[in-house]
Amino acid sequence: MKRVLIINYGVGNIGSLINAFRKIGTEPVVTLEISDCKEIDAIVFPGVGSFDSAMRILKNRGIVNKINELVGNVPILGICLGMQLMFENSEEGIEKGLSWFKGKVERLRKGKIPHIGWSSIEIMRESPLLEGISNNSYFYFAHSYAVFNMDNHYIASKTECYGNYFVSTVSCEEKLIFGTQHHPEKSSKIGLKLLKNFINVTRK
Repeated sequence: MKRVLIINYGVGNIGSLINAFRKIGTEPVVTLEISDCKEIDAIVFPGVGSFDSAMRILKNRGIVNKINELVGNVPILGICLGMQLMFENSEEGIEKGLSWFKGKVERLRKGKIPHIGWSSIEIMRESPLLEGISNNSYFYFAHSYAVFNMDNHYIASKTECYGNYFVSTVSCEEKLIFGTQHHPEKSSKIGLKLLKNFINVTRK
């Protein structure tokens, strides 16, 4: 059984994420300690909380340096806030992000904020994360911030809501870094399919 380490920022409920990984036959390990990743097949940054609070916890606990050493060796998935942390900075706060992707997280510009509910994704290119998932599939979103501009090479899907057109999936296969602005753990069968895809690209 593959083991997935879920980074616990201590700022949100991750029960649904734990349950989702158990449903697809993996063993989630929730911790802030990354002492021995030899037995870990993948790492997940969950999706609830604020940008600054999460980054301060990661920095204060020495997680940033440890995670950077694992980039390219252990597959990493960021969900909602977790994906936003992979960028350089955010309008939500002042802390520097992980900077794995160039770009800034910005507040949604139009319509009802936060964006909560089901919206479709427009697939921009192939990604192992989206294998077997049809274009215009619906996922569950809950966010007030998003990435609008970044290197197109890493954009796997975009989503439109209330006139906002933002990045909803990022994929850097060469470094095994993936991210979703939506919540696959709350997106029924299609979300479980995405999580299975992520597990399938984990280290052999």
